[in-house]
Amino acid sequence: MTIGLTVGDDLDRLAASSPRFDFCELGIGEPTLVPGDVDPERLSDALAGRELLVHLPYSQRLATYVPEVNDAIVDYQRRLLEAAGDLARETDTPICFDLGHAYMEGGNKAIKRFLRSHGDRISHLHCHDVRRRGDTHLPVGAGEVDYDLVESELAGFDGTVALEVFTDDETLLLDSAERVADRLGASF
Repeated sequence: MTIGLTVGDDLDRLAASSPRFDFCELGIGEPTLVPGDVDPERLSDALAGRELLVHLPYSQRLATYVPEVNDAIVDYQRRLLEAAGDLARETDTPICFDLGHAYMEGGNKAIKRFLRSHGDRISHLHCHDVRRRGDTHLPVGAGEVDYDLVESELAGFDGTVALEVFTDDETLLLDSAERVADRLGASF
């Protein structure tokens, strides 16, 4: 298993990230980091020999505090999550699974359901913690994602893990990496 770091669309953050991470996942897309505008030499220098994974942009188009509308959004996203897993199985496609976002859309029950149904298709994990809907990208262990559940459902996981923790505090990032590696039976 290899552990990397999600750095958003920020080449400066990429360059400043700890060399202990095997890869960096860089968000590329309109309007902030347009592929044709990226200086290849600057990108290479920022990677400092690490592998690059590209994260394509995604945005939830609507969020509201109106309970009926919000419930409809969450219900739609739950169905979408299950349909994506079914499609991946039918087409023999590997899955990138974001634990924190799955938690936000259905709690630890949604994570458990998805891992039990499609865990064998997961090749790439996004790991971060969440305390409640909207309070995301926390250091692993600071929130409510049940990493004991993740450990039991993904025992022997041999894919890639990107920490999606939104901080530049190297101590918190390294601690999160060590927690995830420990849970999934790897070393960091």
